[in-house]
Amino acid sequence: MNNPSTLAGRVLTVDACGLLAIMGIAAAGYFFGAAPVINARAEIDARTHALEDQARSAAGQESLIVGEQRKLVDLERQLSVIQIELFPPTDINKRLKRITELCVAEGLSIQQLDPGQAKPAGELGKFTIVPIRIVGTGSFNGICGFLHTMLENEYPDVEVRTLNAAAPADGQADGAFVIELRWYAAPAADAVSAGAETVK
Repeated sequence: MNNPSTLAGRVLTVDACGLLAIMGIAAAGYFFGAAPVINARAEIDARTHALEDQARSAAGQESLIVGEQRKLVDLERQLSVIQIELFPPTDINKRLKRITELCVAEGLSIQQLDPGQAKPAGELGKFTIVPIRIVGTGSFNGICGFLHTMLENEYPDVEVRTLNAAAPADGQADGAFVIELRWYAAPAADAVSAGAETVK
C-alpha cells in the first residue's frame, strides 16, 4: 500500500517539473520567437523616427530655399520696373570708399569692410551679386542714419541681408555691430564691354 505522503510528494514533484518545463518552453519561445520580433520592431521604429526627422529637416531647408528664391524674384521684378542703373563689379573699391565715408559721417567706427566673392545671378545672369560685410562700433542712431542714407539716397542697388547690433558695454557710448550687405552690380560681361567710368 502506497504511503499517502510519498504519493503527494511525487505529485508535487511531477507538478513542479511540469511547471518548470512549461516555463522553460515559454522562455525559449520568448527568446527565440518574441524577442527578435520585439527587437526588430524597435529598430523599425527607431529608423522611422530618424527618417521623419530627416524629412522635417529637408522640408525646413526646402522652405528656406523657396523663401530666398522668392526674394530674388521680387528683387528682379523691382529692378526691371524701377530701371535702376547697375554699376560694374569692378567699381568695388569706389563703392567701399563711399561706404566708409558714409559710416564716418554718422560717427561709426569701422574695423572691417570686406567684399565677398562676386557671382552672377538672376535670370540669364542679368546682374552680379557682390556681398559686403561691415564690422564696427557705433550708436544705434548712427547705424540707422548710415543705412537710411545709403539705401535711400546713395545706393538703391544695395540690400541689407542681416544686421546684428549689440548694446554698448558698461561705460561705453557705442556698441558693436555687423552688417551684411548684398550689392546688385551689372553682369561682369557688360562691365567689361562698357568700360565706362562710373562715380557714385
